[in-house]
Amino acid sequence: MTTARMVDDIGKAAFKPAWGSVMGDVARSEDKRRRGRLVSYLDTAESLGEAIGPVLAGVIWQNGGIVWLFAARIVLSVIAEVQAIRALKGPATK
Repeated sequence: MTTARMVDDIGKAAFKPAWGSVMGDVARSEDKRRRGRLVSYLDTAESLGEAIGPVLAGVIWQNGGIVWLFAARIVLSVIAEVQAIRALKGPATK
Protein backbone atom coordinates (compact mmCIF):
# COMPACT_ATOMS: atom_id res chain seq x y z
CA MET A 1 0.00 0.00 0.00
CA THR A 2 2.83 2.38 0.85
CA THR A 3 4.62 1.64 -2.42
CA ALA A 4 1.45 2.22 -4.42
CA ARG A 5 0.91 5.53 -2.65
CA MET A 6 4.49 6.63 -3.27
CA VAL A 7 4.27 5.78 -6.97
CA ASP A 8 0.95 7.60 -7.21
CA ASP A 9 2.37 10.73 -5.53
CA ILE A 10 5.46 10.65 -7.75
CA GLY A 11 3.22 10.46 -10.80
CA LYS A 12 1.21 13.46 -9.62
CA ALA A 13 4.38 15.43 -8.88
CA ALA A 14 5.76 14.61 -12.32
CA PHE A 15 2.54 15.81 -13.95
CA LYS A 16 2.54 19.27 -12.33
CA PRO A 17 5.40 20.77 -14.41
CA ALA A 18 3.85 19.46 -17.62
CA TRP A 19 0.48 20.97 -16.70
CA GLY A 20 2.17 24.29 -15.86
CA SER A 21 3.97 24.21 -19.19
CA VAL A 22 0.73 23.67 -21.09
CA MET A 23 -0.94 26.50 -19.15
CA GLY A 24 2.03 28.77 -19.95
CA ASP A 25 1.94 27.89 -23.64
CA VAL A 26 -1.77 28.62 -23.82
CA ALA A 27 -1.32 31.90 -21.93
CA ARG A 28 1.36 33.01 -24.42
CA SER A 29 -0.76 31.98 -27.38
CA GLU A 30 -0.86 34.25 -30.42
CA ASP A 31 -4.65 34.09 -30.61
CA LYS A 32 -5.55 36.72 -28.02
CA ARG A 33 -9.30 36.22 -28.45
CA ARG A 34 -9.18 32.53 -27.51
CA ARG A 35 -6.36 32.35 -24.97
CA GLY A 36 -8.36 33.73 -22.03
CA ARG A 37 -11.14 31.26 -22.70
CA LEU A 38 -8.69 28.37 -23.05
CA VAL A 39 -6.88 29.24 -19.82
CA SER A 40 -10.22 29.41 -18.01
CA TYR A 41 -11.23 26.01 -19.43
CA LEU A 42 -7.94 24.49 -18.28
CA ASP A 43 -8.27 26.03 -14.83
CA THR A 44 -11.87 24.85 -14.54
CA ALA A 45 -10.88 21.34 -15.60
CA GLU A 46 -8.13 21.30 -12.97
CA SER A 47 -10.51 22.52 -10.26
CA LEU A 48 -13.19 19.99 -11.22
CA GLY A 49 -10.62 17.21 -11.20
CA GLU A 50 -9.52 18.17 -7.70
CA ALA A 51 -13.13 18.23 -6.50
CA ILE A 52 -14.56 15.20 -8.31
CA GLY A 53 -11.46 13.00 -8.22
CA PRO A 54 -11.61 12.03 -4.55
CA VAL A 55 -15.35 11.37 -4.73
CA LEU A 56 -14.96 9.14 -7.79
CA ALA A 57 -12.00 7.39 -6.17
CA GLY A 58 -14.14 6.64 -3.12
CA VAL A 59 -16.92 5.22 -5.26
CA ILE A 60 -14.52 3.01 -7.22
CA TRP A 61 -12.79 1.84 -4.03
CA GLN A 62 -16.10 0.93 -2.37
CA ASN A 63 -17.41 -0.94 -5.40
CA GLY A 64 -14.28 -2.57 -6.79
CA GLY A 65 -11.51 -2.28 -4.25
CA ILE A 66 -8.07 -0.81 -4.45
CA VAL A 67 -7.09 -2.86 -7.50
CA TRP A 68 -9.85 -1.26 -9.56
CA LEU A 69 -8.96 2.14 -8.17
CA PHE A 70 -5.36 1.89 -9.33
CA ALA A 71 -6.45 0.34 -12.63
CA ALA A 72 -8.69 3.36 -13.24
CA ARG A 73 -5.81 5.72 -12.40
CA ILE A 74 -3.53 3.89 -14.83
CA VAL A 75 -6.12 4.05 -17.62
CA LEU A 76 -6.71 7.76 -16.99
CA SER A 77 -2.97 8.48 -17.01
CA VAL A 78 -2.51 6.65 -20.31
CA ILE A 79 -5.39 8.60 -21.83
CA ALA A 80 -3.91 11.86 -20.53
CA GLU A 81 -0.48 11.01 -21.99
CA VAL A 82 -1.96 10.18 -25.39
CA GLN A 83 -3.95 13.42 -25.40
CA ALA A 84 -0.89 15.44 -24.35
CA ILE A 85 1.20 13.90 -27.12
CA ARG A 86 -1.53 14.62 -29.66
CA ALA A 87 -2.03 18.19 -28.41
CA LEU A 88 1.67 19.05 -28.26
CA LYS A 89 2.76 17.19 -31.39
CA GLY A 90 2.53 20.28 -33.60
CA PRO A 91 4.26 22.86 -31.37
CA ALA A 92 7.03 20.45 -30.32
CA THR A 93 8.19 19.95 -33.90
CA LYS A 94 8.40 23.68 -34.73
